[in-house]
Amino acid sequence: MLHALWMVPLAVLAIPAVIGLILFVQIKALSRPDLELVPAERHRFASAIADSQSHDAWLMSQGFNLVACCRLNAMKGALITAWQHTARPSYICIYHLANQRNYDMVTLFADDVHLTTGSTADGMLLPTAPGGYCQCFPKTGFQKMWQRHIEAEEYLIRSGAVALSAIDRPFQEVFIESIRRQADYVQTIPFWPLRGAYWYFVRRTRLAGKTVSQLVAMGVYPRPADLLQ
Repeated sequence: MLHALWMVPLAVLAIPAVIGLILFVQIKALSRPDLELVPAERHRFASAIADSQSHDAWLMSQGFNLVACCRLNAMKGALITAWQHTARPSYICIYHLANQRNYDMVTLFADDVHLTTGSTADGMLLPTAPGGYCQCFPKTGFQKMWQRHIEAEEYLIRSGAVALSAIDRPFQEVFIESIRRQADYVQTIPFWPLRGAYWYFVRRTRLAGKTVSQLVAMGVYPRPADLLQ
């Protein structure tokens, strides 16, 4: 009976350690020098690919073309389907992992500024590398997310005079560079694995559902105008 009394607090104490370990392993995997996107095995991801295709008509109507159907060599079970806009520096990525589907909508600006609108609160888990603005709206429809992404774009341009960037590289290069930049930045934060539990239980839930303008007002991100100083 005595053991039952201290096993509960020990289990509670173990949670931050487990989260920190998972975060450590994932960040190290994403900062590997040999990290790359490889073609997805269509027979292996047949159902996920079919699910992604449910958005084909809308994406094409908005000016997007399919540019990649792949996976990270460090994450064999995750399918990434990427669409690039024909007239603006924007991507829409559809991710399938563990029977879940999530989205990222990304726009590139000059001077390494970029905007991401995601569909899961996990997008707010990690502090964003300098120049990055991120907002996430769980349980929000695909088209509504795109509308909020455009609104955030307009806010950044209006508030900071940041300019859209031209895309002159393949999606694969842009994606891997972004992943590495984020992983490298997280590792510059003192005691970053130990912060994992706070980021997961507090930061992630507190920031999800907030627009970029709200996050700037909260001090999470710098004012767009300050990026030019």
